[in-house]
Amino acid sequence: MASLARKGPLHGREPWQGQGLHFADDAGTGLLLLRGRTDEAIEQRIAALLGCRLPGRPIIVERGARARALKLAPWRWMIFVDRPAAAGLLRQLRDILADSPVVVSDVSDGHAHIRLEGPRATDLLAAGTAVDLHPGVFSTGHAVQTELARARCLIWRDDEVAWSLLVDVSAAEYVWTWLTTNAELTIAAHHHTGR
Repeated sequence: MASLARKGPLHGREPWQGQGLHFADDAGTGLLLLRGRTDEAIEQRIAALLGCRLPGRPIIVERGARARALKLAPWRWMIFVDRPAAAGLLRQLRDILADSPVVVSDVSDGHAHIRLEGPRATDLLAAGTAVDLHPGVFSTGHAVQTELARARCLIWRDDEVAWSLLVDVSAAEYVWTWLTTNAELTIAAHHHTGR
């Protein structure tokens, strides 16, 4: 039987590892998009299923027992879930929302999810975006839609030294190439300055 494992736009790319920096394609993440006007009753149903409420502000990532939720825009949320569980959660969400105006779709194959970790990860991202990534400004659990090296992406902070990028499939190769090229420069600059 053929493998059902997802082969995303960065399939076959080896994780990048350097001093103080590691990043890799996270093809194990499934992405569900919720669109539509909600009310308290609808949001309670969703929260009971996900283990977290839908965030009310666009920059907050809510973590639940089964998934993470991020508000992208008014009446528009992205749900992050383990890829093997995405199809089942999609069915369950559609079942509980069948009598509501909320539409749920699986958009996993339209994006690449890249995780960056290590003390140099913030420096690497800062080289490609105008967003202030200082932890006093951009704290854990916050996210932003912005540009990285002129490519539209979603960036969120998982913890002090870990980040996630969500990039459209059309820009995935470009962003990966930019990251690998500038990772060496970031580490070299660190050695040069002694930071």
